[in-house]
Amino acid sequence: MPDKGGKTAGVPRRFSIGRLMLLVTFFALFFGTLRWCGARWNDFVGFTLLTIGVGLAQPLLFSGKKPRAASVLAGTVLTPIIYVGMTLFLAQTGELSPQEIKDAIACAPVVFLFGALYGYVSGCLIATVFLNAKDDTENDAEDGGEEST
Repeated sequence: MPDKGGKTAGVPRRFSIGRLMLLVTFFALFFGTLRWCGARWNDFVGFTLLTIGVGLAQPLLFSGKKPRAASVLAGTVLTPIIYVGMTLFLAQTGELSPQEIKDAIACAPVVFLFGALYGYVSGCLIATVFLNAKDDTENDAEDGGEEST
């Protein structure tokens, strides 16, 4: 699809304290949803690491110019790493039975597909926090120079 000159929503390299508070609210809703779904502690850790990785990838990869591609790439790369890491950790602590370890190993080759989808969806959700028409630097100038992070 040709570029129509519009800016793609994504996480900027700098943002205000207000936006940071919106991200905290986003994570509160995210954790509440996970808890409502009955997630275990390792699910919280895995999804949180993946979501933070996707959020960091948007401004850092491709110089922040392709946030959707950065989100998909981050999800595709980070999901297998987090999945294998959590499986190895849970196997070491004895929280997985031998059959569960075999099942996890069998699923490992296709887990990156979930990562690409999760990366795209979570990247879009994170980007909605930053979807204002005005840039934070413009808002800061109008508001009297609020500190940016």
